[in-house]
Formats: sequence, C-alpha cells, structure tokens
Amino acid sequence: MTQADLFDRVKQGEPDALAALLNRYLQPKGITATATLRDECLHLFLEGPQVPNRQALSAYVQQGLIGLRDKLGAEYTTFRAVRLYGTKQGKPSPAWEEPIDLGESGNGSVPDLSAAMTPDAIASVPDNVTEAEEPEHPSSAIALPSQLTPTGADEILAIVPVTPPGAPSRLWAKVRAAIALLLLLGLAGAAATFAWYWSRQLRAVSQSQNLRIQVGNVEAIADLATLQTVRQSLQTTADRLESLPVIPVVSHAPVEAEIAEVRPLLTDVQDRLATEELAQANLQAALRQAQQAETLSQQATTPEQWDQVAQMWQAAIAHLVVVPDNTLAAAQVQEQRLLYQQNYQEARDQLTKLRSAPPPAAAAKP
Repeated sequence: MTQADLFDRVKQGEPDALAALLNRYLQPKGITATATLRDECLHLFLEGPQVPNRQALSAYVQQGLIGLRDKLGAEYTTFRAVRLYGTKQGKPSPAWEEPIDLGESGNGSVPDLSAAMTPDAIASVPDNVTEAEEPEHPSSAIALPSQLTPTGADEILAIVPVTPPGAPSRLWAKVRAAIALLLLLGLAGAAATFAWYWSRQLRAVSQSQNLRIQVGNVEAIADLATLQTVRQSLQTTADRLESLPVIPVVSHAPVEAEIAEVRPLLTDVQDRLATEELAQANLQAALRQAQQAETLSQQATTPEQWDQVAQMWQAAIAHLVVVPDNTLAAAQVQEQRLLYQQNYQEARDQLTKLRSAPPPAAAAKP
C-alpha cells in the first residue's frame, strides 16, 4: 500500500490505517500498534516484548496525532477522544491505559507522520519505549476479558470506564467494576432470598391447611394417643408459621390468615386433651383405691376393718363421680361405678352385721 493510499484511508476514518501509519515508526522499536473506533473514541493498543513506556509513548502518540490532525485538516477528526493502552506480549490484559488529550500540541516538536519510514521519522520515536520489568501483581493490570488482545481489541469498548475529571483512570475503573459486581451480587442474593422465602411460606401454609383437614372435628377423635399426636402436630405447625419473617415485598397475609385458623383449633385440642387426661387420672386413682379395698376385704374380720373397707370403696366412687360423661373414659367409669357401689354396700352390710351381733358368751368356770 502506497503512502498516499494510507493517508486516504486515514482521512476516511479507518482505525487500521492509522495503526499502520503508527507502526511505520513504532515497529522498528519493537512496538506494534492496533486501533479500533467506537462511539467517537479511538482506542490504541501498543504491544511489545516488554511493557511499553507509558510516559514516553503517551507524549509521542499525543504529539503525532495532533500533527497528523493539523496536516490532514478537519476531515481527519473522526473521533473526539483517544485512549492509549500498553500491553506486554502474551498477557491477556493491558498493563496500563492513558487518556490522550488532543486539545494542545504540547511543548515538544510534532512528528511529521507523512514522512513515514524515513530515517528521521524513525529516529523521532523515543528510545525508552519500554518500561523496566517489575514483579507482576494481580492489582497491577487492568481487569479486562481474556479476549482483549490486539486482535480482539473491540471487546474493551463495552467496559471502558467513564472517568470523572481528575480521577486516576485505572483506579476509577477498578472502583466502578467493584461497585457493579457488588450491585449484581446484591440483586442476585435478594432475588434468591425472596424466592426461598416465598417457597417456604407456600409450603408452610399448604402443610397447615392439609393438617387441619386431617384433624377435622376435634370431638370425633376417639383415643387419647391420637389427641396427643394432633396437639403436637398443631403446635409445631403454629410455631413454624409464626416464625416466618415479615418481608415487605412478599405478602404475609396468607400466613396470618392460616395462623388465625390453626390457633383456635390448637386451643380446642388442648382443652379436650386436658379434660381427657384428667378423666384418665381419676379413673386410675379409682382403680388403685378399689384394689386396696378388695385386698383388705379378704382379710377383714372386725367391725373396724370392714369400716375401713367401706371408706376405701367410697373414696374410689368419689374419683369416678367427677369424670364427665362426654370423655373417652366415661363408659368404663360408669361400669366401675356400679360395681364399686355394690362393693361399698356389701362392706356396710358386713359392718352392720358385726356391730349388731351379741358378744361371745364367757367360758364357764369349773
């Protein structure tokens, strides 16, 4: 490609042509330039065996671009901003980046890029185009995608930071990236939390509704063990519902409505269970008292012993009298009560018989 053709392509705004023009000066120094243009911002990538010298090449490129603009005139101004990147060969991301100010030509002389490949032009490139080797550190490079190489430089345009005036560009880029990452993590975490809570709420309400259907009418439960199991299940369900936190973005109304249904049912079961347990306690006390009365009646021979037997049967009957008729123990209580009343009456009869019998006659004296 002739130099005239190259300048025509530069005037048409082709970044590759501008990079080719710069390479006529930089490649003899071991530096290769690539360029890309987007949104009126020119991105120049300088790559070498060592990290390109930031200060020397920034000044050189600034002066060269201003000189080229002055030579080609207004037609050349196809971009409003320039960013320069320095990369070591084989590294996936630039070691530094620098905004280029095209407002002034600077204090130094402006290289004439039209005289490409001449000895004078090559000599005008600063000798210190590479920086001294420094130990690599994870924070010393700009965090960019692995595809960001001179052959894929367009990828940088999607993440080029907007740097506030006066702010260090590399530091601000890291700050913006960190803030964006934190925001994304926060949003993802919040969404996951809401989804988890919503599913937990639905599961708790559904389980409670199914339990209430299974319980049905509390009065229809026919054994004490089932009542105890139902009470424990309802208590666990109520505690689970009440432990669900209130989150503003998720309606808590279904939980509150279910609690309003479960709590009264739990109270009914607890009241029924307390009555049944008290009835069973009285029945067991009556059975123990009856056992003692039965044992003593088999050995009683005196009025005092039969009086004690009668009192024991009477105490057993007193335990049965207080048992409500609507309890699970009511049928057994009625049966035992009739038996105990008969036994009590027999003991009273024996007592009366012994008390009314004449004392035994005294033995005759010889």
